[in-house]
Amino acid sequence: MEKEEVSEQQRGGTRIGTDLPFPVRLPELEQDDDGKYNRPEFLNYHFSEIDLLRGPAGPRCFFDEFFIETRNPQDQHIGMYKFLVATPAGLQRAMDEERQSLLYLEEHAIIVDHWDLTLILKAAVQEIIKSYQGCKTIQMNMRCRKPMVLLDR
Repeated sequence: MEKEEVSEQQRGGTRIGTDLPFPVRLPELEQDDDGKYNRPEFLNYHFSEIDLLRGPAGPRCFFDEFFIETRNPQDQHIGMYKFLVATPAGLQRAMDEERQSLLYLEEHAIIVDHWDLTLILKAAVQEIIKSYQGCKTIQMNMRCRKPMVLLDR
């Protein structure tokens, strides 16, 4: 318990994914005959501002960046995926605060009607796995949708 308090204090009181059990069931990590894996390893996840346990101040009105840290089991490369997670009311609040009549979402976005960490994480994990498998497909010179942005660490 003391260790958790220190780590929270160092992060300004915001809990991150390594502080909690992973709430999403993942497919088994499997390697194919070419040495490629079916998914990355999931190491950590956190929001820029929102504490994972407490959630946002308004569960139906929030807007925050969500990060998931992964590791490629083939080469041990660690990367960070970034999503915008918001509710419709949170998007409206952001637009009102910025006095904007248009909101351009440059990032990958997950829009939910209320705070549900498991649902948010499940949606992000599914997109990461699809993107990861898309990268395998691109490496085999086949057409696939554009992979999502991976922020190098």
